Amino acid sequence: MNIEIKKLPKSEIEMEIEVPAIEWDKYLSLAVKNLGQNLEVPGFRKGQAPQQIVEREIGKDKILQEAAQLCCRKSYVHVLATKKIEAVGAPKITVLKMATGNPFVFRAQVAVVPEVVLPEYEKIARDVPKNKIKVDDKDIEETINYLRKSRAQFVTLVKPAQKGDCVKVDLWVDQTPSTEVLIKPGIDETAPNDGKKPLAGELKDQVIVLGENSLLPGLDEKLFGMKEGESKEFDLELPVNKDGHEVGGQAKIRAKMNLVQKIVLPEMNDEFAMSLGKFKDVADLNKNLRQGILVEKKTKEDERWHMAVINKIADLSQVELPEILIKREQDKMMTELESNLTALGLQLKDYFAKIQRTEAQIQESFVKQAKQRVKIGLCLRQIARQEKIKIDEKDLEAEMSKFLSQFESIDQAKNSIDLEALRLYTEGLMENRQVFALLEKAYGLKS
Repeated sequence: MNIEIKKLPKSEIEMEIEVPAIEWDKYLSLAVKNLGQNLEVPGFRKGQAPQQIVEREIGKDKILQEAAQLCCRKSYVHVLATKKIEAVGAPKITVLKMATGNPFVFRAQVAVVPEVVLPEYEKIARDVPKNKIKVDDKDIEETINYLRKSRAQFVTLVKPAQKGDCVKVDLWVDQTPSTEVLIKPGIDETAPNDGKKPLAGELKDQVIVLGENSLLPGLDEKLFGMKEGESKEFDLELPVNKDGHEVGGQAKIRAKMNLVQKIVLPEMNDEFAMSLGKFKDVADLNKNLRQGILVEKKTKEDERWHMAVINKIADLSQVELPEILIKREQDKMMTELESNLTALGLQLKDYFAKIQRTEAQIQESFVKQAKQRVKIGLCLRQIARQEKIKIDEKDLEAEMSKFLSQFESIDQAKNSIDLEALRLYTEGLMENRQVFALLEKAYGLKS
């Protein structure tokens, strides 16, 4: 078998593969056998007609097409294995020469995992600073306040709502370009109806602690002074969306107050501390909280530092990205967007309509981030290769078992997920952990 490989731009290759005539003849015979399996010819049992008769009945063109498919598929895989080529995606196959008694020649064009020229990644790890971690009294106070609020009692009031009260309100928002990520679309027949245009969406029984501005900036202040059963209409300036696609404008909001409650927090004393777990007193609780907050802050800082380091490594690396990898990442980002919208009660097509953009435009807006994500993945992979990082089989199986434990049986798991995909994903995660551990070690060695 003769093989010529030519490099193309954007990490693609073109292979011209020539299969000797003697090998090509075997594929022709196999094609005749495959196509004749169900052929019924008078005087012969089904599928048992001689090759000459099968060729006559089926036709030369169909036999050549079948043989070409068989030959291309097997030869292509053989070349990838022998030449140790890491192909990405399906190849584009073009048959160049196809005739009986002659060599079979075809061309395969395919993207490959690109070569990555890494910068001095250990030096980068040493140069990227880490923030100092500390837990102060304010952190303890905020956590204790959260614990007290989680065990608060609520007393219904028959007076105007004020700062610090917990309220339940129905909200209707007139259609604006920016409401699509803030509210759940839909129309409620019980909403105040004054003949105005249809509403962009509504939130029923939205729980708000007045003064915390947890939903929309400025909304809480508009609700001050409202009593249970009272309705109110007002304008509100909406913020810029987090994705930056649209600038928030002014919206007309109608609110109906359903409930006003006073929040009664439990007293912070030893009895309350002991009710939270195995704590002797307030001092013991504070000690444990401090330790827990420290661990949480360290984890967040480690994650921030990891991303800062790998982004810098990716920025300084040299790599030609295949279009197929960028497109895959764009599709993945679109899936993530759809999942986030679903959690908000939104449909992807409705989201596109409200922000007045097409799916193609959104995909295009993902390109820059998709390229960076692909580069990061390739850099992590290359570091693992250069450092000869190998995942122990037992450790890999143990990690996979943690995920699979959520299923009742292995059969249920097989029916729910692709186990081979899970294996590759888990192995990649474990590799990445070891890469970051190596970078952490490099940081620790700096003078």
